[in-house]
Amino acid sequence: MTLPLPLTRASLRDHNSFRFAAEASWLLRVTHPDQFADAVSMARHQARSQNADIAVLGGGSNVLLAEHIDDPILQIATRGVRIRALSGNDWLVHAEAGEPWHHLVEHCATAGLWGIENLSLIPGTVGAAPIQNIGAYGSEIAHSVHQVAAINLQDARSHVFTAAECAFGYRESRFKREAGQWLIQSVTLRLSGEGRPRTDYPGVEAALSDAGIDAPEMASPKDVADAIAAIRRRKLPDPAQVGNAGSFFKNPHITDEAALKLVQTNPHIPLFTGPQPGWRKLSAAWLIEACGWKGHRHGEVGVSAQHALVLVNHGAGSASDILSLAALIADSVRARFGVVLEREPVLLGCADRT
Repeated sequence: MTLPLPLTRASLRDHNSFRFAAEASWLLRVTHPDQFADAVSMARHQARSQNADIAVLGGGSNVLLAEHIDDPILQIATRGVRIRALSGNDWLVHAEAGEPWHHLVEHCATAGLWGIENLSLIPGTVGAAPIQNIGAYGSEIAHSVHQVAAINLQDARSHVFTAAECAFGYRESRFKREAGQWLIQSVTLRLSGEGRPRTDYPGVEAALSDAGIDAPEMASPKDVADAIAAIRRRKLPDPAQVGNAGSFFKNPHITDEAALKLVQTNPHIPLFTGPQPGWRKLSAAWLIEACGWKGHRHGEVGVSAQHALVLVNHGAGSASDILSLAALIADSVRARFGVVLEREPVLLGCADRT
């Protein structure tokens, strides 16, 4: 399929959830799966001519954009979902990288398929989901991935990775560790027509009850997806109203020994089960709020009054402003608790300050 002409001096204000006034010097929009190889080849040629790297942009929900971005950008806007039955009650769901993630969750939950319903209303596209190994409410995409198709940005060759080859970790994957090498083309999930709702995460059963479902074990995938979407809408600011990228910091993991010392000086600090034996997970939001940052305004940016983990753009802020604020927050948490916060959003054209 013929590629459109690349855009120059393209505004990205409407293509990032922080709504920063960013501009791309060169941008090529990919709208069909057959365009990937030619698009990567064209972007490689442009990158070589500039002595630059290829940047990839999806929905712009987990990214910090500089005011001016010189690297050539491939914007992924492919759409489509296909569902195929397997033996038993398992199903394969193939989704193109540009498909909005929440649309996919809604599609699968409405079809009665279990596996990703707890990941409802997470912003962004399907292609970004495995990079971060998105997770929420006791679930993560790694639990449901069957395979991921990606194209190598160095040679424009496509590869298909099994779930094991994706090397998922907490908010991690091989695609994140090998940043700049892969562009995800599509994701195939393995979901089930039979399942039990996972409602043990705080607030889920109450949200189901609010929806008239008093027996959580009887909830459908759609019921769970709707309940979690309602929780997220209540707890988190809407990017359409206030620019933000959702959770800005990862929840830190510390050893049991470090957790014991932390509790001795901070007896009310909440601790959660860690990713493996001998480790605990902390709430980054609790740490930030304990340091007094919730609702704080820092010029044109700030910390949401709804949720301390969300940094916001009040209108005229920039990525540089957000990074400055993030560094102040991280420094204060490290000084008080001895815990290091890690940023979730990726940088595009920005210098890291955290």
